[in-house]
Amino acid sequence: MTVRTTTKGNPVNAFSNLKETGLAGKVVIITGGAQGIGLATARRFRAEDSQVVIVDLKTQPGDEVALELGATFMPLDVTDEAAVNAMAEEVFAKYGRIDVLVNNAGITADGKMVSIDKATGELKFMSLDRWDRVMDVNLRGAFICSQAVLRYMVPARSGCLLFASSIVATSGNAGQGNYGASKAGLLALMKAYARELGKFGIRSNAVLPGFTETSMLDTVPKWMMDAIIDGTPMGRLVDPRHIANAYANLAGDQSASTTGSSVAVDCGFTL
Repeated sequence: MTVRTTTKGNPVNAFSNLKETGLAGKVVIITGGAQGIGLATARRFRAEDSQVVIVDLKTQPGDEVALELGATFMPLDVTDEAAVNAMAEEVFAKYGRIDVLVNNAGITADGKMVSIDKATGELKFMSLDRWDRVMDVNLRGAFICSQAVLRYMVPARSGCLLFASSIVATSGNAGQGNYGASKAGLLALMKAYARELGKFGIRSNAVLPGFTETSMLDTVPKWMMDAIIDGTPMGRLVDPRHIANAYANLAGDQSASTTGSSVAVDCGFTL
């Protein structure tokens, strides 16, 4: 049944204003946007005619990707506060606005928190360096980038922060204590921003990808991948484009009342 209302005597579809995302012309910064989920997200926002700024440590393929998409590429280490602030300042100077930040940059450095050496019986522990590297990029980097763009979003009283969490944030995963902790931290950070920034018209949400068809899974043994797929209701890995769709949906006008939320895109793995 079509819901209709009346404006000045003319019947209109009450949902007609939700057909458009409102992302055309919006300035969207995507960290870690040169490959994988980040690249799929850059393609999705460009399909909406957004002005996309890809930031990534990897100048290759960053330059080529930006040229192909008609986007801007800026090399960046998200853990370098001064460099991140300079990036945000440059983007604002060029476009006069920053509308969306997708905190996608992330790394893994998997290893058990505690294990026993089979040969010696000696206890082995995850090194602090391995812990810090993952926390620095995944959590601290997202905080630094968010703070940088908020310098421009708060005065504009408009904006959208998006965070790449993970199903590991809620389910945990052996060998990924550092990664899971960083992604769980992102959920807490996202919710804090949602509570603090709503009065400024700024929304904050997260996407929780499941096991996704990207190069990050290249080192996972085949037997383990087979077990993951067998344990997934949809019987396959996640298509990165579907995660990109979730980001675009959360950033668009159709989600203007959504903040503090997280969306799992995992083919039902966490059911």
